[in-house]
Amino acid sequence: MSKLLHFSNPVGDGESENQDDVMAVRNALHETGDLPKTGSASGWRDHAMDEAMEKVQRRNGLWPDRRMRPGGPTHRVIDAERKEKREGKKPTGLGLQGSVGPGDHNSPTDVRKVQTGLDRLGYLEKHAGLSGIYDQPTRSGLHRFQMEYNLRDDGVANPEGETDRMMARTSAPLAAPKIAKPRPALPGTSKSRSVADRLENAWDDIADFSGDIIGNVAEGALSTLSKAARSMSMQHGPDAVDHFLGGTGMDRQIPAAHTMGRHPVETGVRVNQKRFEDAFTTSRAAASHLGEANQKQDYLGHLEKMADGDIIMLPSTGSDYWENAYGTNDHFNQGRGDKPARFDPDEHFATGNSTFLSTASNGFTAVRRGDRIFVFGSVDHVWKDVNDYAGHDPLAMIAQGAQTYGDAKEYAHISNFGQRLEGELRIENGKIVPVHFRWSHLPAEASLR
Repeated sequence: MSKLLHFSNPVGDGESENQDDVMAVRNALHETGDLPKTGSASGWRDHAMDEAMEKVQRRNGLWPDRRMRPGGPTHRVIDAERKEKREGKKPTGLGLQGSVGPGDHNSPTDVRKVQTGLDRLGYLEKHAGLSGIYDQPTRSGLHRFQMEYNLRDDGVANPEGETDRMMARTSAPLAAPKIAKPRPALPGTSKSRSVADRLENAWDDIADFSGDIIGNVAEGALSTLSKAARSMSMQHGPDAVDHFLGGTGMDRQIPAAHTMGRHPVETGVRVNQKRFEDAFTTSRAAASHLGEANQKQDYLGHLEKMADGDIIMLPSTGSDYWENAYGTNDHFNQGRGDKPARFDPDEHFATGNSTFLSTASNGFTAVRRGDRIFVFGSVDHVWKDVNDYAGHDPLAMIAQGAQTYGDAKEYAHISNFGQRLEGELRIENGKIVPVHFRWSHLPAEASLR
């Protein structure tokens, strides 16, 4: 009996199956005990086989879609269960001594164990190698592994945690068989550790020492870069780098006066203001047809029912959400309004992945006077930018070295402020059309109550 399940094409409802693959999966399900052996074996998938696949998936916390693809999570957990049943034991983990992930100690030995598991399962890029460094390929591979196995997607493997245990189980059947070789004892005692053990421990010590060197060099390079940027009158980038190197990991609350005019805030304000304005003159169905899926309320429907003299409260929008992720090389390297395309190195160093959230918590008030409708209310804006220095450019790689082996920690910039909207609309030939909208800033104490 083959120790590993081999099949060529996905098996499951809607897949292009062949009988050999179905038979291979059927036999594996027999071995796990999820599919009873009844009658003659068939190369055609049936309801009992679908239920058996779902049973395996639910038992292992996978998505119960009753499908199995070669090398996928369901395939790997079936191989793991078959191995565990044969050997009568289940791996408890990869043997990690500490956590592997962003901001963790990341000892080279532990990182290599995670990289080995990712490599066996096909989640590590071919060129990455088992470096012992928690780099971007390792981080990306760990995220993909967690997402596909329906685990918490945080890029972290904790000792005996769910990611550690699942990776140990599913990668174990793919490990090359160990060949026992006699290890010569050191002269003078038969109980001494072998030369190989001593060499391995010495290598780990060297790797840890090398990691300290990498961390110090990376932190020094970023500190030098920050000072050079300040000498060139940059501000946002050096402030961000210095806070990153400070290692507190605490978010930076930035006053609105210091963020207005910066591209992510400027764009977020403009986009969401327009969304609120359009909600007074465009139905939600029409907005959806135009590709504006974020319009939350159909204000127009309420305004159309108003009679002269009516004063009504329009419902809260919940949140009108706008999100944009900036890559590490193309921050702000684009035109905006009447400003030409350009590269802003200060913002390049200062900004990571920005999100902008606008909320009209108390809704709006509408007043009709003749053929005019006046609307007014307040909107709270929150800008959040995660400063994680992800990417493959030189700055990101240096920052990852400072975070993995130094004291640097990722954090987020946060800024919030309120605005008041006052608008005038006109009823023209039975349609509501805008006359003007005016936005003004609210005092800080009036925002985000």
